[in-house]
Amino acid sequence: MTRGITILSALLATLAVALPASGADGRFVRGVVVSVSPSAVAFKDAKGIVTTCSRAAKSPSLDGYSAGDRVQAACARVRAHLVLVKIRHVPAASGSPSNDAEPVKFGGAVTALTDTSITLRDGDRELSCTIGPDSPSTASVKVGQHVKVACASGKLVAIATVPSGDPGRGEPPKGQSGAGTISALSASSVTFHNDEHGDATCSVGASSPALTEYTVGDKVKFGCLNGVLVAIAKDGSGTVDGPHRSLGAAGTVSAVSPTSLTVHTDGGEITCSVGDGSPSIATVHVGDNVKIGCLDGVLKVIVTAAAPVPPTGDHHDVKTVAGTLSLLSETSVTVHSPEKGDVSCGVGPSSPRLGDFHTGDHVGMLCIDGVVAKLVKL
Repeated sequence: MTRGITILSALLATLAVALPASGADGRFVRGVVVSVSPSAVAFKDAKGIVTTCSRAAKSPSLDGYSAGDRVQAACARVRAHLVLVKIRHVPAASGSPSNDAEPVKFGGAVTALTDTSITLRDGDRELSCTIGPDSPSTASVKVGQHVKVACASGKLVAIATVPSGDPGRGEPPKGQSGAGTISALSASSVTFHNDEHGDATCSVGASSPALTEYTVGDKVKFGCLNGVLVAIAKDGSGTVDGPHRSLGAAGTVSAVSPTSLTVHTDGGEITCSVGDGSPSIATVHVGDNVKIGCLDGVLKVIVTAAAPVPPTGDHHDVKTVAGTLSLLSETSVTVHSPEKGDVSCGVGPSSPRLGDFHTGDHVGMLCIDGVVAKLVKL
């Protein structure tokens, strides 16, 4: 947490009032305050996109700000989250033409889906669109799936699934597990605070566990997949003796039944049970190439996928492993797996960026010829 505040202090000294809207290190938001909590503030812009920024020790005071206020804000990216660094009230727009009818395009993971609305989340940003009689069908869309949408006047007018090979889509499904204190809780999201890693916010979807027994201040352990809460338990309750076991795998379906799914990977057979909160596997068949995400042995995410293609050549050594990141340096990465022990691979010019990873993270790693080809959080 100290390192994050140090980075934030440096950013505060150089940050202009208006950050570029698509800048990699921050975001400029002009819109209406949606919610304010001790740990975060959310804004909705004219396009209906909600951006959530965490509050740190150096963030400006929000005394005098409340839901409905029109503001201009700047948020800097610290590690994986946006952090509020500037905010001010702005007068209400007058006489400006409305562009509500202009389609808004947005891509992300589906966090909530009903007969009347769909909600997508991409990092710290979220968009909800209503579904009307003229909207395209969402019958084949599932919570956790990555899609791209277009909405006009707040209504869904187009939707397309993101192909499994799209480089803008993480693979296997992104997951996160950890421990902390509930600092904000609502019907649509929950925020966990950890003194070392800061705040983590997960959406509450249709498949999320009930939160009626939880209140702000509770110490818990949690698990999220694609930004959606999939598991939670009070720390010391007896139901959580250690961290949740999250697993991401890619391979060929070798067995499927109403209660379980088995995928053959380079590291052997991976079996996850199908239970409450699992996605439908009615259209999954033996021989299908898939990517799965499981939490504590229960299937939570599944997408069809193309089999990984190693570089051209006569023979290539391909390794996959899921476990805990135990060693991270500029030249090598080591992942500890209960099944395979320690698996180490070198870091080459084509390896992914490692700046967002830390020892202790639950990850999935793909290595080709001893070099990291993919590394994703689970």
